[in-house]
Parts: sequence; C-alpha cells; structure tokens
Amino acid sequence: MYKKEFVIFCFLYFLCPLHFFIIGEGNGYGIQGFLFRYQITPQGNSFISIINEIRYVFSGLIDGKSGFSIIFWVFGSFLFSLAFFLFLYNYNLFTRKKFFLIFSLMVISGICLLLSCVIQYGIFFNGPAGVSILIGLPFLMYFAWIFFIGNNQCSA
Repeated sequence: MYKKEFVIFCFLYFLCPLHFFIIGEGNGYGIQGFLFRYQITPQGNSFISIINEIRYVFSGLIDGKSGFSIIFWVFGSFLFSLAFFLFLYNYNLFTRKKFFLIFSLMVISGICLLLSCVIQYGIFFNGPAGVSILIGLPFLMYFAWIFFIGNNQCSA
C-alpha cells in the first residue's frame, strides 16, 4: 500500500462511523466512530465526543459494563491514533521494525474495539443493552492486513 493512500484512509477512518447500534428495546439508535458517538433517543439527539465519554466514566456517571466498554473503545481509539501519528512521524524513515509496530498497533486497536462491543452487547453483539452492527471494524482489520501485505518488503 502506498503512503498517501494510508494517510487518506486514516483521515477518513477518523471521520467515518465504525459501529452502528440500537439501544435496548428500541430506546434509540446511533453511530460511533473513533472520536465520537452520535445517538438519537426519546430524550433527544446527542453528539458525544470521546473526551466527554472519558469524563463520564471517570466522574462515575457511567460505570459497570458500559464504563468498561468505553474504556476499551477509548484505548482502541488511542492505539489507532498512535499508529497513525507514528506513521506520519516516520513517513520518510520507514523501516521493517517501525512498520511492524504500526501494524501491531492497528491490530490491537481493532481487538480493543471488538472487545468494547462484546463487553457492552455480548458475544453475539445482541443482548439487553441492544444490538451492535460492526460495519467499520471488519474494514479496519482488512485495511491492517492490506497494509501488512503491501509493506512487507520494507528495508530492515
């Protein structure tokens, strides 16, 4: 994969939703990206940034499995951001070791996002908390694989 395409893809991934969800028994629905959550409920529409989600967890407003789910989502978002910024920082000094670190961060990020949804919605992404439809996450893992295949010939 070429470097410019990687940068464009990462920028798009920060803006696009990764996860569509239905809350409880039809109590609302929404989308979630790396840095935001937008949900529509009977109480109104909400745009919640990742910073606010962190604040809700640490203030105790959200706890239990929802709190753990948010922590995993935030950690996965942080790892993907770190991979992206490491890529940008090493744009012209790309070695096999740096490439493998970036690839590993992307895969661990995807695993953390997956765990976040399993914690909240259950192993089959369907439970009392609602339904989770992971649209962007399989594409993220596919992108990481393409990144791995396309850059496997880096210099040592």
